[in-house]
Amino acid sequence: MRQLDQSLLGPNVLGRGDLTVGKIESVVDTLVPFYRAAKTGPGVDEFGSVGTVKFNTDENFEQTAGNVGSAISQSGYDEIRFFTDRFLQEKEVLFRRRIAQGWIRECHGDLHLGNIFFEESPVIFDCIEFNERLRCSDVTADLAFLVMDLDFQGVPELARRVVERYVERAADTGFLELVNFYCCYRAYVRGKIACFTSADPALDEAAQNQQLELARRYFDLAHRYATEGGYGGDVHGRDVS
Repeated sequence: MRQLDQSLLGPNVLGRGDLTVGKIESVVDTLVPFYRAAKTGPGVDEFGSVGTVKFNTDENFEQTAGNVGSAISQSGYDEIRFFTDRFLQEKEVLFRRRIAQGWIRECHGDLHLGNIFFEESPVIFDCIEFNERLRCSDVTADLAFLVMDLDFQGVPELARRVVERYVERAADTGFLELVNFYCCYRAYVRGKIACFTSADPALDEAAQNQQLELARRYFDLAHRYATEGGYGGDVHGRDVS
């Protein structure tokens, strides 16, 4: 068993300022054939349906209702939920088309910088094995996690490049219709997890407050996606970074 070089882990590479466009493109180039070969069809397709996606988003909102006022404002919570529910209602045909076109796959499920070693060929690890509902999805939902993470980490130009490179290599133009929605979803999930962590009695008060602030930052990003649209600093295609 070979131990991987921790200096090549995504957050460390980013922290040194060494996360280049080329490195990000290599991740996308690794993922495109992975998605193409991944399991799809019966037993997987249903995870891309509006019903399943709405179950996931409703669960997120229900599990964070108690955090309104501490981690997220009532107006922020309401606006993100309104955006989410309206999108699912208005885009049902799009979700059905994605299933018919075979874009629902057994994906990674936890695709962020902390799960990528930037070796000569990227090593992507620690997929979600314990829950099919979190692992199986539209490929957009999977890759949007990385897009959102790069946005959150302050490198919106790399977030944009992930989207551009993927569409170029996979010829998946439908991805563009969904990526902002799923970036919002991913940011909200990260906010939810930070809320859960902030309530851990094993943490001291400072650590709990740190997690609560992290939740606020993720919810703020989710709110931006919901109210302004765009990713990587783009609002309706305009660079606002």
